[in-house]
Amino acid sequence: MTNHPSDSREPVVRPPVTNYTRVGSLYVAATLYVMSWGTVLPLMWRTPLRLDRPAVWLCCGVVLAALLGLTWLITRAAVPGHVESRPFRRAVAWYLGVVAVGAVIVAVVGQAAYAQLAWLGTLPLICGAFAASMVSTRWGAAATIVLVPACLPITGTPGALWIFLVLGAANFLYVRLAMWIFRHVRELDAARRQIARMSIDQERSRFSRDLHDVMGRSLSSIALTCELALSVRDDAAAKDAHVRDAQRTAQRALADMRALVRGYHDIEFDTELADALVLLRTAGVFAEADGDGGADLDPAASQAAAWVIREAVTNVLKHAPAATECELTLREGVLEIVNDGVDGQAAGDGLGRGLAGLRERVEAVGGTFAAGRVGATFRVRCHFPA
Repeated sequence: MTNHPSDSREPVVRPPVTNYTRVGSLYVAATLYVMSWGTVLPLMWRTPLRLDRPAVWLCCGVVLAALLGLTWLITRAAVPGHVESRPFRRAVAWYLGVVAVGAVIVAVVGQAAYAQLAWLGTLPLICGAFAASMVSTRWGAAATIVLVPACLPITGTPGALWIFLVLGAANFLYVRLAMWIFRHVRELDAARRQIARMSIDQERSRFSRDLHDVMGRSLSSIALTCELALSVRDDAAAKDAHVRDAQRTAQRALADMRALVRGYHDIEFDTELADALVLLRTAGVFAEADGDGGADLDPAASQAAAWVIREAVTNVLKHAPAATECELTLREGVLEIVNDGVDGQAAGDGLGRGLAGLRERVEAVGGTFAAGRVGATFRVRCHFPA
């Protein structure tokens, strides 16, 4: 693999094992459980309860029912994406109506029993404001504003309004903060997983491109050498030489494949240029190289240029069988490969995956890439940054 930004040697990024959304759900559920029960139960136990009276049991049952309903809503709110759903909002709306009725029942029954018991009627309202705050800021603020004046007729004590004001505001802010944290944990976890999937897709695309570029050249060379061996059946020495060339090319392709799998396949511009000239001349194509040899290119651009030469020469052999001349020029950061013998198919839409992969490589190092038919020739032109 080449050592440039698109072909990193870093290991493949696997999808994250830790489900931070699940962790966030547990955090939200646990904290809201503690906050809700920790608010309601102490207020309930601080109320003088005369357990010998049935009204006390009725009032306490209503408060506990409201608290259990709130617990169920908290459990549902901890499910990712459930708070934004219409069924959850509908459930909270029904819950608010039920706790309002429950608060009235507790207030009336408690007042009939003894005045201090009527204070329990404020606890279902606190549960309702807590549940509304889980839905949205608007719902929570409206419920908290209603909570404070609604407690006045229940308690009959104007001084208690400050207590419920502070308590309602604290619950509202705490619940909204918890839901805000949970929402952002979900978003960050989703982004983290998306990045992981994109990294895997990028790695697969890079491996596919490298496999095409590495093996395409080698297989084309082997096929050409075998054809030459078949064409000299009467010359045993020449035939053996071609077979040995094919064997060496196959061994080198095997080594390249192993290096590709390990993630450490580097190529050099000078080596690729020399091999390209030999391969073209072996195929009967008059090949010339000119220029400064990429002396001004940095290592990443030099490797990208080497890949361009490898794939372009492979395309000459595969898609321009009638080619007789090929000129390779690299001067002042501009690489140009021009060949004749272009047929209609080769001059079409870019020869598919090969040239698309070259465009990716060149653009990854900040260069520009162009390929297409110019008259009776096909030209590949790349400009690399200095």
